[in-house]
Amino acid sequence: MTRATLVLPERGEKYEFKVGHLEPADHWRGAAQRLRSLGLYGAEPSTPDDGFQRAQRRFRALRGLEVTGALDEPTITALQEAHGC
Repeated sequence: MTRATLVLPERGEKYEFKVGHLEPADHWRGAAQRLRSLGLYGAEPSTPDDGFQRAQRRFRALRGLEVTGALDEPTITALQEAHGC
């Protein structure tokens, strides 16, 4: 994983970013990475745990999708749109 730094000297601000690879959105790990980036999942994705399922259900509710635990096409598409890829 690569790190990047954004420095805004006129504002006295400095931001650190992790820049890296995302798994495909149709894989649970890719969905978890996107949910984490969107601030809905706090764990480092290692297994599809209860936290992942809660985050996925919350995301679906926020996007007006039927709230299920399925990583289906509407969820994948919505995750890609919300995350930007």
